[in-house]
Amino acid sequence: MQGTAMVEFAIVVWLLVVLVLGFVEIGRALYQHNTLHEALAVGPRYLARVPDIVTLDSGASPPCSWNGASSALTDAKNLVIYGQLGVGTPVLEGFEPADITISNPAYYAEGSGTTSIEACVIHVAADINFNSLFGGLIPIPVTLNADAEERYIGQ
Repeated sequence: MQGTAMVEFAIVVWLLVVLVLGFVEIGRALYQHNTLHEALAVGPRYLARVPDIVTLDSGASPPCSWNGASSALTDAKNLVIYGQLGVGTPVLEGFEPADITISNPAYYAEGSGTTSIEACVIHVAADINFNSLFGGLIPIPVTLNADAEERYIGQ
């Protein structure tokens, strides 16, 4: 009778440890996803305000296009990854420029006549692998993704 509590504890403690570590991993995944989402919002916001990098010509195909924007695109990727225009420490471990996709500006039109609106929309997306605490022991194949859009106003 005296060792019964010890045996029951030994049986239950593993379940409790697994539950606690599972909650920790879920919390870390949510934190990394939120960090990715917040970091990614900076990219299109920056690109939307750089003057003369997007050309809008409603008669052309496609109506919106980049206009010598290679340095601005590199700066936007650096802002998303490092939080600054230059290279530094990534906001998330393993976050690289190859993880970011900056699409060609999309054309948006609404209304007609004097109330018509024509605009170019910049879209930036990213996919990164979740960095688990137990990645070497238990591979967790989770991909975190986020995207952000901003209307181009830098004309």
